[in-house]
Amino acid sequence: GLDVNAANGLGGTALMDAAGGGHTETVTALLAAPDLDVNAADCYDITALMQAAARGHTETVTALLAAPGIDVNAANGLGGTALMRAAGRGHTVTVTALLAAPGLDVNAAENELGLTALIRAAEEGHTETVTALLAAPGIDMNAADREGLTALMDAAGQGNTGTVTALLTAPGIDVNAADGDGDTALMLAAEEGHTATVTALLAAPDLDVNAAENELGLTALMQAAAGGHTETVTALLAAPGLEVSAANFNDSTALAIAEGHGHVETASLLHMRVAVAVAYGV
Repeated sequence: GLDVNAANGLGGTALMDAAGGGHTETVTALLAAPDLDVNAADCYDITALMQAAARGHTETVTALLAAPGIDVNAANGLGGTALMRAAGRGHTVTVTALLAAPGLDVNAAENELGLTALIRAAEEGHTETVTALLAAPGIDMNAADREGLTALMDAAGQGNTGTVTALLTAPGIDVNAADGDGDTALMLAAEEGHTATVTALLAAPDLDVNAAENELGLTALMQAAAGGHTETVTALLAAPGLEVSAANFNDSTALAIAEGHGHVETASLLHMRVAVAVAYGV
């Protein structure tokens, strides 16, 4: 008789091929076949649901989710789930469909890097997808990957300002969370000269603008100064409570760091600010 679960050399079945192509009618017909293995995986441990989700075939995903016994949390060899694959590619409608599935683990993380669906979406700047994930019950918006990076840090380091803004609206977001090196979202954005992102972070309540990383004691201001990011330095200097003359572990201030890197414009700006601080005690 016909083997509905027959696989090719890579372990791909008819269901996987149909799902990956977004052929919903074919998928529906196959799902009606007795003994169909809806959770069969190929040699990369990728299932039909993962195939459809990665390509944003929402109707196909919905059909698969209705199948008895579907494993919505099935993971490939790297620990990636259908939700992660859809989120990382910004397929918001597909993500929304998956979030409605009973038993979905919205905080599942990959094996090697520890990336969750939220972190993947934030890193890529998929703001609508991030917003959808933040609305999911039980979402851990402060979950960190293996390096200690949260969704907010990843978005900030990439300069994804819209995504950062969306994350900052989430109740319980830790704006001062630090990675394994002690870098915060503000430092990561400042280091790369992402001025718009820095400005968005500075508007967050309870932000520690003077936080320093672990290795050299560098603050966001120092990191921006080291890169010669004058616009970013300007934004930071406007922050209430900023310590413009703070020194790192080598007793170097942001001004000294800018001078040491030959960033004349940035150094000039900091010199004027330091002079004002000395003259007026601010």
